[in-house]
Amino acid sequence: MLYLPERTFFLLMRLYLGEIKTPFNKQRLVESLGGFLSKAETQRTMIESLDRLDLLILTAVDMLPLTNRSVLLIFLSSEPALQTRLTNLEERLILYRNSYTDDYDRVINNYRINPFLYKTVEPLLDAHSLFLPQQKAEPQSGTTFCDDIVLAGFYTFFLKETDVLKMNGAFKARAEKQLKAIFQDAETDTGCFKTLCTGLQNLGLLIREEERLIPQQGRWGELFKQKPFDRKMYIVAAVYGHARRESMQKRAQFFSDFLTSLDPRGLYDDIALKRFFDFLFLRLHVETNGDTSIFPDMMVEDELRMIDTLKALKFLLPVGEYWQLNRPRLI
Repeated sequence: MLYLPERTFFLLMRLYLGEIKTPFNKQRLVESLGGFLSKAETQRTMIESLDRLDLLILTAVDMLPLTNRSVLLIFLSSEPALQTRLTNLEERLILYRNSYTDDYDRVINNYRINPFLYKTVEPLLDAHSLFLPQQKAEPQSGTTFCDDIVLAGFYTFFLKETDVLKMNGAFKARAEKQLKAIFQDAETDTGCFKTLCTGLQNLGLLIREEERLIPQQGRWGELFKQKPFDRKMYIVAAVYGHARRESMQKRAQFFSDFLTSLDPRGLYDDIALKRFFDFLFLRLHVETNGDTSIFPDMMVEDELRMIDTLKALKFLLPVGEYWQLNRPRLI
């Protein structure tokens, strides 16, 4: 509090301690405020004032590895008037900002819960509330669109067919028709074909040569040395783009963590899925000390695109307006 602007400092002191007599000592004023906040009655009053959004913000601040304003605004983007509420929680002395300078000499302000209140508020914080599914239902079972049968079908198809691509890289109508005939359970939307081909090309399993996509037998052999679930995660990871082997492994593990964190019985909307993604991405950012080689130039639209990839490849199955994990066939 000693580093607050003078006007803000004295405004808060007068709000909680009443009129300040002169002469005064700022350190003693802070100690007096600490004594006031330590009183059981004061803490009870402050805790009773917390509503659902307050507790949601406090839970996010407590569990997220990064808690600056921009991170919280992205992570809780579905909540209305979030900026105003963050300011309000500071004014109520429930949150404060811990400032530090990073390796690039940037001043970072991370939110923290007031240590005088933490023990009292901690029992009210529930990390599950950030990721609760909207509804529950019986688990779904279905094939993913990159299992061994699908991969074998793609390998055989591109081995035989020599005229499948237009100049812009899109499938020719005849090729699309043939693929639909092969994969009779595939939906009429051919986006899943393109998505899978993107991953296979980025792994070097298919090489484009004019109108052809040519399978690379050696690379396919290496892929099938992996466990079935690991194969699938590598393909999903490769849809994002090329990467070195180590980065691709970490990216594949990221998607594995994302899927295995979901409740098999849970029905999630797009907001909840993105919140999961944001949390894991923040954790990855901290664990790798900000290494961006795993997901270079990641933007919000890229996050949504990768969630759409999981839908297209049927790791997430539609249930009305929600999405459910395709758990039984993940491994």
